[in-house]
Amino acid sequence: MKILSIDLDYAFSPDISKYDDFVTGSSLTSKEEWEKLEARGFTKPRVNKAKLDSLVKVYSDALSTAKEVHFISDHHEIVSFFKPGCTYEITNFDHHHDVFYPGWHNMDNLDEGNWVGWVDNLGLVSSYTWYRNPDSENLESSVKLKCNYSEFRYDNQRMPKFDVVFICSSPNWVHEDNTYIVDLFKGESFNGKIRL
Repeated sequence: MKILSIDLDYAFSPDISKYDDFVTGSSLTSKEEWEKLEARGFTKPRVNKAKLDSLVKVYSDALSTAKEVHFISDHHEIVSFFKPGCTYEITNFDHHHDVFYPGWHNMDNLDEGNWVGWVDNLGLVSSYTWYRNPDSENLESSVKLKCNYSEFRYDNQRMPKFDVVFICSSPNWVHEDNTYIVDLFKGESFNGKIRL
């Protein structure tokens, strides 16, 4: 099964890189997160229109074949959709690789930064393709995956046909005021495919 996952934080580069290392993650509410970040002097990021337009294009193209579209808040919520006995090919547009970040968390507890490593460890992934930003943090060489791994910067590459699409709002990274851009994706023609 081919999965397209789009994390809206992709569209907030380069602003996201200013505060990215200070984000705690989904263990805090978005309100708590941004109170903490604002106390450090950070302001909510601005959307990068060119990157957002790319995401909307990829998403619109994917709708022609996708059977389902799911909207999630935190990226690790995607794991509940993976079924034992199935094999998945994941394409992820994301500012973060979400495999695992040593020193930020551990692999004992599922979170938004290790969900790819989590499902890979379960043997559910045959390939993982990450579309990253130039300022995204690299996957550390000590972090290994069992599945085929590749990463690219998006430049209008032709995408495969996807079966399922996930849109992740990531309010702890983009600020809850910016999650209005989810409406751009919800406003597309779903033909009964949407699952909120």
